[in-house]
Amino acid sequence: MKESYETKISFPKINSAGMEIILKYVYTGSIKKEYLTKDNIIEAFYAADYFQLPDLQDFIIKVIKNSLEKNHSENYLPELLSKFAGEIPLLEDNILLNLLVEMVANISLNTIEFGRLSIAGLQYLLSCTYEKETLFATSEYEAFRYCAILAAKQVSNDAFKTLMERLPTLEQIKQLGNSVQVENNLFTDHQKVAKELEPLVEFIDFRLIQGQVLVDIIEPLKIVPDKIILNAYRYNTKLINSGKNYTRGVPISSCSNCVWDELACGSNLIIEDNGKVVYAPNWLNSYESVRANTILENKGVFEWDIIFEKTCTSICVGVCASENFNYEEHAKDQPTGWVLGRGGHCANFQNRITYCPPFDDGTKVTVHLDMNKKTCAFTVDGTKYPEVSGWNNLPSKLYPVDLELLINNPKYSDIEILCKDEKKLYGYRIILAARSKVFDELLYNKIEKQISFSTINSYNMIEAYNAANYFQLLILRDFIIKTIKKFFKPPEFLSKLVEIIQRNSIYFIEIGRLSIKALQYLLFCTYEKEIPFATPEYEVFRYSAILAAKQVSNDAYNSVIKHLPTLEQTENSIQVENKIIVDHQKIAKELEPLIEYIDFRRIKKAQFDFIEQLKIIPAEIIQHNSESIDLNLKNIRGIPIYRIKESELYWDESARGSGLIIENNGKVVRASRSSSISPMGSVRAKVILENNGIYEWDVIIEKECTRYSVGVCDSEKFNYGVFAGDQPNAVLDSYGLYLINFGTTKITVHLDMNKRTCVFTIDGTMYSEVSTCNNLSSKLYPVASLYYPGRFRIQSHQKRI
Repeated sequence: MKESYETKISFPKINSAGMEIILKYVYTGSIKKEYLTKDNIIEAFYAADYFQLPDLQDFIIKVIKNSLEKNHSENYLPELLSKFAGEIPLLEDNILLNLLVEMVANISLNTIEFGRLSIAGLQYLLSCTYEKETLFATSEYEAFRYCAILAAKQVSNDAFKTLMERLPTLEQIKQLGNSVQVENNLFTDHQKVAKELEPLVEFIDFRLIQGQVLVDIIEPLKIVPDKIILNAYRYNTKLINSGKNYTRGVPISSCSNCVWDELACGSNLIIEDNGKVVYAPNWLNSYESVRANTILENKGVFEWDIIFEKTCTSICVGVCASENFNYEEHAKDQPTGWVLGRGGHCANFQNRITYCPPFDDGTKVTVHLDMNKKTCAFTVDGTKYPEVSGWNNLPSKLYPVDLELLINNPKYSDIEILCKDEKKLYGYRIILAARSKVFDELLYNKIEKQISFSTINSYNMIEAYNAANYFQLLILRDFIIKTIKKFFKPPEFLSKLVEIIQRNSIYFIEIGRLSIKALQYLLFCTYEKEIPFATPEYEVFRYSAILAAKQVSNDAYNSVIKHLPTLEQTENSIQVENKIIVDHQKIAKELEPLIEYIDFRRIKKAQFDFIEQLKIIPAEIIQHNSESIDLNLKNIRGIPIYRIKESELYWDESARGSGLIIENNGKVVRASRSSSISPMGSVRAKVILENNGIYEWDVIIEKECTRYSVGVCDSEKFNYGVFAGDQPNAVLDSYGLYLINFGTTKITVHLDMNKRTCVFTIDGTMYSEVSTCNNLSSKLYPVASLYYPGRFRIQSHQKRI
């Protein structure tokens, strides 16, 4: 320390409130928590940081945590965050600032009065949670709503009132439904509001706002740049009906529609007040349980309150799984129940721990269920306790009661459902309304005993998909899509199942099965994306042009087919006929919605000559293409799925075991029974697999044998005279052999040279990546091993849709 004789020192960055705390702490080595208030605590923390007093900093953090956890309803978090962001330099990894952001993120912005959270504080909250997997309690639309209204408040009272009227809450939008009035007239000072909003807009993820809200409510205000709105439209179009979350990070759900379930209740318990209250009769001398109607199965955090209006000797609250759960017994005594009892103990079957002090009549318990971490915590009368130790593997889903009994027996229903095929099904109003917004609107305040759906069948996969869309049951719809992928290939689903189409060459889809709209959607979703794609860009254009011509006339259709050869034909020196085709202008018009999603840079000049002479694409594309053809680009977009030509796919005579015979121009290999040589061995194909992309080929088992294998191999040190399955596991790595054993008729190998992984489809069923095949060599060959009398044929994989 340098000696100084000054009688006055100045700290221009430290105010007196913070300095007083520092002096008291320095003199005594401690500080009373009463000295810390909402008016000086931020300055005190900054001063402690300035004077490098980490113990004081830790004490301040502890005081803030304890104070806020005990006073959830009257906390001053927004003011603290505003003060920190507005007055204190924003330091990286500031523990107090991070704590404030985390705790404010757990509060719904709808509950924070305008003026408590400053523009600077709100900006920091949004920037710290933008595209982060952190807890966040406010939907993205309502985050935008809060920002816009707060920005308007900085401009004028009129602007503030206007946006309060024109930006309803999500709850208000839900109540108004289709009756939401859209005002397209500009409001006063909209440009000034947009200016105030600028520092916040970049940290709002408009992709997480429903498309209809963007169109009807946000865009007409003209306070968000058009480019941002357009990008959100494009993103929402790509993910139409995807069932995505509309809240950033890890959403926090309040379970607002939660009621007690009469179908999952002890036989003697009584439910009343529209499902909100449950109680046991005075004479009941045994324990019974009841669960709520809400199924907690998605990722996120769920929170709900239980008010103990009157307690008894043994009462508890928590979560349960409906499978193997007995509602005629106490939840704490069952392995499928996880509960907190009034004595302050947490229990799950035989496991019991002390968690909090006992509680009595009037106590409010909040349950915090984290389905990401599969953990549970409780808040008792405002004091939040930590996650219950040992409860870290809760079930991922809670299922309802016996479905067949429920939907086919009127005894267990209070509503009859009549379908278009005249079959009657049965439902329970509370369950239907809780799971589907459409059911909720149909049944709300209605007394009818029957509802009829003239467009929905009682069964059938396609009807189920349409019904899931109708009732907005996104998880069910996604499950149907998954099932269709596995078992069905109907063309009606092509526009929805982009992934299936992109992985298979559209060359094999008959013209007419795929609509212009569906093709546009396919090309839009795969344009400049790093995802698997099987069709060369020239063939994409050719299919698009022929499909467009088919919409015009048969003559136009035949003319385009005649003048646009296949990719394989263009490589055989075909003469380009420089002749304008029939109805070329009409074809160009039909082709317009597809052109912008075709990457002409990937089409070689030799093939582009065929395209240019048709006069069906704009001249500027031709001019631009002649200047920007990228020789480094592959001719297939995304991650190419290579269709190995039949002429290149055959077994290699120079790389086979001596007990194998190759015939049929290299397409077939069989094991010999000659006594002079072993009737078995391995063989590789001639084709080299070394470029990035996905390679696929089929091996047909024309004649089975007792043991055989198919896969890929590295040429280095591989022994073709030995059966692959007989090589020890250590050899699998050093010799570079990766295979699968089976007993079947057709095997498709899917080799991903980008990820260096391998997948097999066996008789139409595609399996997951082989766990041991995650570091394959950069240069591989197809390989097979077989015993006598095995006979294998190798062929190109050409899956027809």
